[in-house]
Amino acid sequence: MVVVVVSCAVQGLGILEPFDFAYEVAIRWTAAGCLLGAAAFLAFSELGADYGRGAWDNASGVSAMLELGRRMHQNGLEHADIWLVATGSKEAGLNGMRHFMSTHKLDRPTTYFLNIDAVGAAKLHYVEAEGLLATFRSSKTMLRAAEPAAKRLDATPVRHRELPSDALIPLARGFHALTITSSFEKLPEDRLLSDDSHLDVRDDALLAAADFAEDILRNLDRELGSVE
Repeated sequence: MVVVVVSCAVQGLGILEPFDFAYEVAIRWTAAGCLLGAAAFLAFSELGADYGRGAWDNASGVSAMLELGRRMHQNGLEHADIWLVATGSKEAGLNGMRHFMSTHKLDRPTTYFLNIDAVGAAKLHYVEAEGLLATFRSSKTMLRAAEPAAKRLDATPVRHRELPSDALIPLARGFHALTITSSFEKLPEDRLLSDDSHLDVRDDALLAAADFAEDILRNLDRELGSVE
């Protein structure tokens, strides 16, 4: 596209008029051919590639969330209501979280988002800050609530500089939010991580993530109750 714009500018300024060869025509057709070739390659890759199984990212998060819901149903919080939300569409510009926040009227000071994202691997983490370009720090209140459980479960803090998680939307809008996630101690040797199959997910990691999420919520509930 840049090449086409430049060729139009060159033609408009008459820079190549002394030459008999129509350079601008050759440039535009070459650029058009490159664009068509790139489009054909992307279409072939998309149609020919296997679908993403989504076990680690993010069926593991949904599994931990359902276990958390089971525990909260048996023994809920004293000072807070809990919503369990499976947003979906994270890879499509975080559209699931955008839609949820646009269709619900939420009170900014009293609403807390705990994002459970890709928690099926061995090493448990909580995210201190995230953002690809602009960095948003996680809620100080929620970080404080995570620290006791992090020590017990050997969960370490990380800064997420890669593609954003669902927590980025509420963080950017001034809400309290925190992400818990996991990483592999070593990548699977017999298959690509992009396979993202159930073989990459550990049952004990899912339970640890549910424990971590539960402890964060209960610590947060106690802190909020002491303020009231």
